[in-house]
Amino acid sequence: MLPVVAALSSLLALGGCAPDNPPSTSMADLARQVTTDIPATAVTWQIFGTPEYTGGVPGPTDYITLIAEFRGVPAQWIARRDEPVGRTWIAPEAPRPWLAPGFRQLLAGAQGNVVDLIDRPHCHPHTGYVRKSGRPVQGFACAEGNAVLLYLTLSEPAGAE
Repeated sequence: MLPVVAALSSLLALGGCAPDNPPSTSMADLARQVTTDIPATAVTWQIFGTPEYTGGVPGPTDYITLIAEFRGVPAQWIARRDEPVGRTWIAPEAPRPWLAPGFRQLLAGAQGNVVDLIDRPHCHPHTGYVRKSGRPVQGFACAEGNAVLLYLTLSEPAGAE
């Protein structure tokens, strides 16, 4: 149990849930947190907790989520065909203000925090790996033009689906 708490604490410290947690544009810093196979020339990313800490006395964090927007992704990577995503839970804080409008609308359109991606041809399940532990983390990737939105749930309460 102690290693899990330490790992989550380090994720929160680096990606944090503090109100002054700005998004990062460092591909190297992202690679130190999570490994993924998305080739890109640029990225903006952020790790945040749900509920998101907005100041005052911090409360418990139920979910830790990574949102990344990759740009300059090759067409061959975007065109690959994986199984469709289907219905998936989206953290209420996911529509980050720095996301491209289409990606922000996709996340904000989640009815009851669930979005159905079954009919989106460029949305696929995606697995990343926490760099320090190698633990797989699940989510999805959606493409628009040469940009890819990556949504990964890094931590969730036991028994959550």
